[in-house]
Amino acid sequence: MESIIMQNLDSNFWKNKKVLLTGHTGFKGTWASVLLFKLGAKVYGLSLEDNTDCTFYNEANISKKFQVTKNIDINDLHHLEKFFKAVNPDVILHFAAQPLVLESYRNPIETFKTNVIGTANIFEAARNLNFLKSIICVTSDKCYKNNEQVWPYREIDPLGGIDPYSASKSCAEIVAASYWNSFFNKSEIKISTVRSGNVIGGGDYSKNRILTDINNCINENKTLQLRNPNATRPWQHVIEPIYGYLSLVENHFSNKVKNFDSFNFGPELGSYKSVYELCMETSNAWGTKLKIEIEKDNKYHESQKLSLDSSKVKDAINWRPRWNFNQTVTKTVKWYKNILDGKNAYDLCLNDIETYEENISG
Repeated sequence: MESIIMQNLDSNFWKNKKVLLTGHTGFKGTWASVLLFKLGAKVYGLSLEDNTDCTFYNEANISKKFQVTKNIDINDLHHLEKFFKAVNPDVILHFAAQPLVLESYRNPIETFKTNVIGTANIFEAARNLNFLKSIICVTSDKCYKNNEQVWPYREIDPLGGIDPYSASKSCAEIVAASYWNSFFNKSEIKISTVRSGNVIGGGDYSKNRILTDINNCINENKTLQLRNPNATRPWQHVIEPIYGYLSLVENHFSNKVKNFDSFNFGPELGSYKSVYELCMETSNAWGTKLKIEIEKDNKYHESQKLSLDSSKVKDAINWRPRWNFNQTVTKTVKWYKNILDGKNAYDLCLNDIETYEENISG
């Protein structure tokens, strides 16, 4: 395969940039924060006060590294606008969301409120900011109308969603496009919606997440209950898309991408594996046999096939995944093993990021 040289992020660009990060206490938000701190950005965080998905954030002990953090529900437009105006950021990274398919079945209205109305509130609060140049709106690979096709989805494919989570993310895409066409198209602000694959990595402790369940079952010698073992997903390390999002911001400022566009961030084809294959790979990395039981009564619909075509972002900003499936799983399990050995979570994240940056060709 031809060697393609990919650029690392530019710390000179990011130094003292004011970045407002929604959902900063979540899994992706914590990893993004660590990377932004490393780059020298001034980071402002916003999340729910009662966010139960912040074990990793607390473990990384990074709260004092932020310029300011606020506990604000993104459905609270009044307080959202006040905070946005006070920060007056250069960049907004919108991660805040209800991120789980299963939870969307249990709480569909809250899922739609957060992922659709909350996203609209983010754009509304951003409309009159003086220095803002870039908005990255994180949606999902599940925003596409999934008809179980064998070929990867492209950005021009129809949006859709059978379950509330998928539907809410396709709606968030429509909200972003609507705000661009209605309010931002004559401004200097660039907006990109980004759709990544199924991310894994150290620090994912969320309920009903596959890696969390696998690790808990291995460490507690329990049997893993699998709902959909043959479902194929685009597995990738969480660093991959986050690095891509920040690279996209740099390209916003240099005017190398369209003022509004959408991009897939997925792994190479070799990382499209079934849930069962992920379980076996993770079990091998732990060096421990995983006990599995298949649920016979899965009442929730889940798509069987899902893959992404990342050709567009490869051409636009020369982003490419750097770690294959085996590397992704191995590095993830190593992170958790190091935590059990008493290592520092923040240092482990920095080490993974630095290792990732050394792999500049693919």
